Amino acid sequence: MKRKVLSVVLILLMVAALPVTCFAQMSLIQDQAGLMDANQQAMLEQKACELSETYQMDIVIVTTDSNDGKDVQSYADDFFDENGYGADKDGSGILLLVSMDTREWAFSTSGNGIYAFTDYSLEILSDELIPYLSSGEFYDGFSHYLSCFPTYLDAFQNGKPVDGYASDYDPNDTENVVYYEEPMTFSDALPLACIIGLVVAGISVAVMASAMNTRRNQTGAEDYLVDNSFQLQVNHDHFLFSNVTKTRRVQENNNSHGGGSSHGGGGSHVHTSSSGRSHGGRSGKF
Repeated sequence: MKRKVLSVVLILLMVAALPVTCFAQMSLIQDQAGLMDANQQAMLEQKACELSETYQMDIVIVTTDSNDGKDVQSYADDFFDENGYGADKDGSGILLLVSMDTREWAFSTSGNGIYAFTDYSLEILSDELIPYLSSGEFYDGFSHYLSCFPTYLDAFQNGKPVDGYASDYDPNDTENVVYYEEPMTFSDALPLACIIGLVVAGISVAVMASAMNTRRNQTGAEDYLVDNSFQLQVNHDHFLFSNVTKTRRVQENNNSHGGGSSHGGGGSHVHTSSSGRSHGGRSGKF
């Protein structure tokens, strides 16, 4: 009898020692459209919970048959806010919404999720996910999607989030964009300082050399004449002909968007949800 009581106590202690975040909130996997069976949901729930605990960021997947009359991005934002998701005081997390009503998907990021999952990151994740959604392999797609997270979250925790210009990102549009700027180290600044020094030195030498050269090109024959040695009695101007050359000016395309760019970082476009919270995101059809 004592052994049974001791076993029960140990089991209760083990349960109490489990991470409480996943049990203290709604499920991270909300399959309202019924795209998976209970076993598949449980496996995804465990995986999402482990990632959320490890990286302190709620990782949520939602499927639905109705957007309640909202566009898919607004529905994703509101679902995140209204259901209390967010792993810390900043409400950090990322939610993937799959709407079978409109056959659309949307990401909604919040808190540190905005920084960890840039516009570029969300583009890559959507490219990985869409083929699964289009072919109806929802469980495999969600499982593959979750397996990508350590790459992005480890990079973020190391201070170098996966970033770049997404195909629809306009580098001239700086409104509502979160940029990532890393402090320049001495080793990074040294080559730049040497280049600047060489340029300044070159300009200085060129100016001094120019000041020492007193010879100047003359533009007319009269510059070589002795003063008052030649006098022109008659002077007439006769127009002979004109020659006009036209060159077509190439118009610059101001609508181009960066693909893979060598610039520092594309960052994340942010918007405000109906609750007044800031979110990043991306959406599309499948």
